[in-house]
Amino acid sequence: MSSSGAYEAERERLIRLISENLGRTLTSFNTLNRSVEAVTLVGNQFESVTTLWQQFEDTMAHPLADDATKMPVEQPNLKSSIRSQSQTDLTLPTGVAPGGGERYLS
Repeated sequence: MSSSGAYEAERERLIRLISENLGRTLTSFNTLNRSVEAVTLVGNQFESVTTLWQQFEDTMAHPLADDATKMPVEQPNLKSSIRSQSQTDLTLPTGVAPGGGERYLS
């Protein structure tokens, strides 16, 4: 009979220990869940910024892919109307600056 009493006492102790550990585990999972929810909330706040940067990256990767087929852009010829003959030494190589690399003084 004493062995069954020792068995019951050990059983109760193990059940109590398991119950305490399950309680701690549940508390830890709740804390983890709150942390994940907070991270998700912060991440969702940056969704519009992410979309904006993605559009910028796509535009930089393919700058005129859509617009080149729709409407050709004509470059105005401003050399004769703005620049005088004495300013010919102020030109930049083509493609270095806006306006075809020309530099205009007013």
